[in-house]
Amino acid sequence: MRLAARNERGYGGLHLTRVPPGGLGAAAVAGSHPYRDHLDPSRQRIVVVDGRDVGVLAVERRPDGFFIDNLQVLPAAQGRGLGGAIVRDVMDEAFGPGLPVSLRVARVTRARRLYERLGFRETGRTETHLLMTASPPADDLHAAPRRRGGAMDPKRVVADGYDRIAERYAAWGGGGSDPRDDHLALLEERLPAGAAVLELGCGTGALSTARLARRFAVTGVDISRRSIDLARRNVPGATFLHADMATVHFPDGSFDAVTAFYTIGHLPREEHGGLLRSIAGWLRPGGLLVATMGAGDAPGDVEQDWLGAPMYFSHHDAETNRRLVRGAGLRLLSAREETTDEDGVPVPFLWVVAAKPGGDGEPVADDAQTDPADNRGAGSS
Repeated sequence: MRLAARNERGYGGLHLTRVPPGGLGAAAVAGSHPYRDHLDPSRQRIVVVDGRDVGVLAVERRPDGFFIDNLQVLPAAQGRGLGGAIVRDVMDEAFGPGLPVSLRVARVTRARRLYERLGFRETGRTETHLLMTASPPADDLHAAPRRRGGAMDPKRVVADGYDRIAERYAAWGGGGSDPRDDHLALLEERLPAGAAVLELGCGTGALSTARLARRFAVTGVDISRRSIDLARRNVPGATFLHADMATVHFPDGSFDAVTAFYTIGHLPREEHGGLLRSIAGWLRPGGLLVATMGAGDAPGDVEQDWLGAPMYFSHHDAETNRRLVRGAGLRLLSAREETTDEDGVPVPFLWVVAAKPGGDGEPVADDAQTDPADNRGAGSS
């Protein structure tokens, strides 16, 4: 669900209206705001869902960035992802012209973890509150040229390609048997309900995210704007970020598991090692990485017609990938080569399951050839 946070427009049953003179109506939660004496009444907006007042939002749009003065959701409307949807919409509006978004949050509150998952980082603090800021991606995904200095830009190719084929890929990828299903089942067995899971290259959310979100708190990242827009509709209970997985930032220890199904191979392979090191940092002790990597040497090339659009692929051979995973500080539980039939063409992949050392049930030895089903009691957090 996305919020139309512009004046009095509606979108998907959720919209904003101006706070009437003399009060906040059902959104009177603002009366308890610690900075209520400094709130500008002219900026307050009541958040309305299906005709009911559910909260209040105030955003100060400055030349140097947006500041969320006030965001509160009534208790009866909490737990539905509305807060995240509202903040994402403000971020989208600010990031368009390249502006950051800042806000205050109490130092001890569950909301802080939500803002961290959305990409906010601490930039200041008082005795009771933190100032947090989210900045636009360093590599502007909206305006990046197709070519950099006359050379092909692989990330632009991938973003543009999936923008064109998002729905087609979701339908194509959902047909037939797929080792992904067994690896999703592995996560369901190992992780407790409510665990924080990061999905790198989530696409439209139809192939993995929807299943993960039934049990876990899921954050999805994708470089395709169209895919992210569809994912937010398809899986409203998850958090989604339009970003490059190689440059997105999360605090260390943010996730119990990270998945990357058929997506790392869309990055130039020179960036694979750095991504794996980032993943190791994002994982909590005992956390799991479940990923699809290449099984053959491919320095990087564009397939001109892949499901109807040009698409970039780049990967190392299987043994190099095993070394990269270990080199990132992760313990390999399984690294098996499996062949997938892609429209009659056999394509080999390396399916990796790895754990960050530490946590209960950590395996005592690295075992890169064991079937994941044999290790379902190990590496969970």
